[in-house]
Amino acid sequence: MIKKIILISTITSTILISDTNVTTLGEEAIMSMVKSLKHTLKGAIKEGGMVNGANVCKDSAVAVERDVNSKLNNIVVKRVTTKPRNIDNTPSQDELKVLNEFEKTNSKKSITIKIDENHYKVYKPIYMEMKVCVACHGDEKTLNKRAYDIIKNNYKNDKAIGYKKDDFRGAFVADIILKP
Repeated sequence: MIKKIILISTITSTILISDTNVTTLGEEAIMSMVKSLKHTLKGAIKEGGMVNGANVCKDSAVAVERDVNSKLNNIVVKRVTTKPRNIDNTPSQDELKVLNEFEKTNSKKSITIKIDENHYKVYKPIYMEMKVCVACHGDEKTLNKRAYDIIKNNYKNDKAIGYKKDDFRGAFVADIILKP
């Protein structure tokens, strides 16, 4: 049933939003977040390896999200996953349905869901595409032990491990409220 709802919602949203470019707005906001997070993490790793990357993630990821969101109008971008490290990344029920659909279909395409007349959510799936991802999210073979010690000490209920390269990780969600 969810597949039909998503398909119908996506088609309806695409038709209804062509004038307002909601999907484009959401994708641009998500890409702004992706670029900022990647830039921060890559710089930290280049400067001090995976241990520094783990420290910067722990100390800066939320601040980077806040900074990017403060520059957006009527859009809030967040990350959601069924295996959160930070409980703030736990999906709502409607987000969980979309995550489950992404995981089932292995889709790499963004989708737009119309919530109501002026409210949309644009979802972009996250996959473990870079080798560096599994250093902190991988399994026993790929985890960087020193970096993961930092993570474990800061996230006691971490569920964000056990991934392999190219596994589905979660999604970026751009929550968009249009002004009437």
